[in-house]
Amino acid sequence: MREMTAAELAQVNIYSDEVLECPWPFFERLREQAPVLKHEASGIYQVSSRDLVIEAASDPDTFSNVISHALHGKAATSKAVQEVMATGYARPAMLHTSDPPVHTRSRKLVNKAFTMRRVNGMADEIRTTVDRLIDRFAARGSVELLSEFAQPLPLLIILRQLGVPDTELERARSFNEAFAAQFFF
Repeated sequence: MREMTAAELAQVNIYSDEVLECPWPFFERLREQAPVLKHEASGIYQVSSRDLVIEAASDPDTFSNVISHALHGKAATSKAVQEVMATGYARPAMLHTSDPPVHTRSRKLVNKAFTMRRVNGMADEIRTTVDRLIDRFAARGSVELLSEFAQPLPLLIILRQLGVPDTELERARSFNEAFAAQFFF
């Protein structure tokens, strides 16, 4: 990736095929040229230095994770995203987009659901799911790792924890992609 100004870096779509294929040059540019970068259209800051991330994460009074103001109406620019989101459930605040006390309350619930004992108890199910996913592409000798393994694995595990059948994987994936599309500034 060529040398870029902070203004040019702020315009990069981090979900573009080029960046997703190999994000490291973009991250390196951010760390070197703009470790704190404000995306003008959304007002969201991207923080890319380890020390600054720790500082921001340690001070939710100053540095908020709430970004709904930046996403409000963003999905409306894409009819496909709008249609998918309209068929889903209400979107409550999530761990990564909330601050205390909402984050604290949600985190306590998640911690109860994912104790070490419970996670260890899921090991066989996770191994079986991993094996099943690998079996789908092993004989072929190649894999598109993101779409055939990295995305479906956590979704399948989460669906099972919620009591949702595996047959809902594609629907869950479409909701997940529609949610992520809101971040395509």
